[in-house]
Amino acid sequence: MENGKVQKDDEVLRMQYFIHTLQVFEAEFLSRAKFWDQIPQLVEEIVNSGPLALGTYEAVADILVRSSITSHPFKPDCVILSARSPYPMDERQWLLATSYNTGTECLHGAMLDEAKRWFEASTVICRFVPGGQDRAEKISDTYTHLLSRYGPK
Repeated sequence: MENGKVQKDDEVLRMQYFIHTLQVFEAEFLSRAKFWDQIPQLVEEIVNSGPLALGTYEAVADILVRSSITSHPFKPDCVILSARSPYPMDERQWLLATSYNTGTECLHGAMLDEAKRWFEASTVICRFVPGGQDRAEKISDTYTHLLSRYGPK
């Protein structure tokens, strides 16, 4: 850094990664604090931030999707209604994977109530994917196993 400016390309890229990381953390903070009115400004900054904008935007979108579901009582019938429409199968699979993975993350983070909601959501989504009954049983077994490992002792 010379005169407060980043000079080399590798330094510029490193700074962009720092900014990316900070924007993701800022989005996480804003969503947890429910400061929804500040999110559009952050998204605008991300859109104008350069080469890492897409990755940052995707990370923030993932945080917001998770926050919007966990900040309200989850209603599986919302998923059911979506799944009954011509909802693409790959998106159903993505929704199943995301809800399952988020449940696992919540469990690892000792957020047991949230983990339970996510695992329940994933078992509901199983009704709308091929082999759903088997998957729901595996998810239930996995949840029981993880709960015994990470749950209250």
